[in-house]
Amino acid sequence: MDDAPACGVAGPLAIVPVMVTNSKSPSPIREARLARRWSQMELAVRAGLGMVTVCNAEKFPGSATERTIFRCAAALGVTPASLVPTRATTTEPIASASPTATPALPIEPE
Repeated sequence: MDDAPACGVAGPLAIVPVMVTNSKSPSPIREARLARRWSQMELAVRAGLGMVTVCNAEKFPGSATERTIFRCAAALGVTPASLVPTRATTTEPIASASPTATPALPIEPE
C-alpha cells in the first residue's frame, strides 16, 4: 500500500488564509432573507442558485462569489453592496502559536 496521502499532496500542507468574520454578527444575506420570511430554498429558487450555495453564502459570508451576491441581491430586491459583510475588528488574537511551532512551508509543485 502507498504511503502517499489520499489528496495526492506529499509533505507538509500550506496554511491558506481565510477571511475571519465576527460570528456574533449575522450574515447580511441571512438578515435580508429572514426579513422576507423566506427559507433558504425559497431564496435559492428565486436567485437561480443551489441551496448549498445559499447555505454556504450565509454560513461563510466573506467567501460568497460575486455571482452569488448579485443573484441574491436581485432576488431580494436589494443592492449587492448591502449583502457584502463588513470586516469586524478585534483586539483579541485569533489564535496564539506555541513558541515551538514550526512555520508553514509552501507546497512545491511536483
